[in-house]
Amino acid sequence: MQLPESPSLRPTPSIGGIPAAGAVIADDAETGGNTAAQQLKGQLQAELAEWRALHHKLEPAQVWLEGRIAFSQEAQKADLEARKLELDRKTKEAVGRIAQANADIAALADPRSDASTYHTILARVLQSPNVGTLATSLP
Repeated sequence: MQLPESPSLRPTPSIGGIPAAGAVIADDAETGGNTAAQQLKGQLQAELAEWRALHHKLEPAQVWLEGRIAFSQEAQKADLEARKLELDRKTKEAVGRIAQANADIAALADPRSDASTYHTILARVLQSPNVGTLATSLP
């Protein structure tokens, strides 16, 4: 005699360890939460630390470059101002990434988050540029 398959016991499809959209997210009693969310949170925290370190390097460079622009000759000023614009763009991106990572970590900690929230965060993490690529192209 074969028992009918229970809909609650069917495996749910997943993308990168994150349950598919609309799937019920069950907490793991042994680990104290959803392990996929914890892994994603760990990855976000690592990226957050990298973005903060990059921002920590960019901020003093901005101040230094502003001082150089203020006391430079006209011939150098255009080049320094172009470098300053690039540095400002990278600093703005780092600040935005830090804010987004903080928001994503808060969303992962929110018990009201569902699978679509996890998918959105996962897609953002997978599509985000590596901190190293931004840091190596500093002026």
